[in-house]
Amino acid sequence: MDQELTEQTGRYWILYFQPLPEAGECIAFALVFQDRDGRPQVEYDSAFAKVLKMYPDTDSIGLSFYLNTLQSELSFSAQAEIVLRSYGPQIAASTMRRIKSPLTRKAIDMLLARYVFPAAKKTHRANNIADPVGQEIEAFIRSNVHQTLEWRTRVRAQEILGHSVTGAKRVAIAIPCSTGWTLIDGVDLNKLAPAAAANRADEVSRTFWNYSRAATESKLNIRRVGVVLNGNSHMAAKTDEAHDYALHRLQTDADLAIDASSPSSGPELRRFLTTAGVIR
Repeated sequence: MDQELTEQTGRYWILYFQPLPEAGECIAFALVFQDRDGRPQVEYDSAFAKVLKMYPDTDSIGLSFYLNTLQSELSFSAQAEIVLRSYGPQIAASTMRRIKSPLTRKAIDMLLARYVFPAAKKTHRANNIADPVGQEIEAFIRSNVHQTLEWRTRVRAQEILGHSVTGAKRVAIAIPCSTGWTLIDGVDLNKLAPAAAANRADEVSRTFWNYSRAATESKLNIRRVGVVLNGNSHMAAKTDEAHDYALHRLQTDADLAIDASSPSSGPELRRFLTTAGVIR
């Protein structure tokens, strides 16, 4: 039977790929996390760099299918370990391990670097984890969109438009789809002081405004979502003012501005991403 979660701990499993189970060879290629108050989530390197380095003939599309199917089954099951065992023998799960709760994006990335990414990838990934606000926005999206999405982080205009754009800074998250791009950025008053949050809101809004102009010129469909993670902003006048200003600023230049403290924030995000063709 699954072991129960406590108020202070979540749990995770390491998933091993065994191309030839009878040979006893295996390689860690994914992780499954479960916070104390949520459904399990599957995390992996979509490029399967470590797997393909050791087993270049591996069907990476097939592995993606298995992991997406696993995520779907875990979303509807209260018995995670039973579901994990059903994927043997080519996919095997470790014994359950404890992890501090609430689960953070930083903790997930650290474990992915330790177990899933090849050595060269670890350094590259660590060097790109430079935006704690972006990490919290990622965590907000994952907790409210109950399916696996492929996105890029800290994205420059060259990656989206093929050229730089004056006044446009890196975007925390960019999600490509068949109809264009969805850009997501914002502020987190748990991570930023009030003045810094207001400054970031200005920068994000200016970036969104410049993307709006560039999209019109290039005829590319670019949707913009601003997120305010407000922490305890209602507890002090300065943070309360910064929260309201950031939300107002993002409402001006984003297609959707989300106050993450609102009970409707999750449904609003899912409706917007559905309309944008990002999720179905």
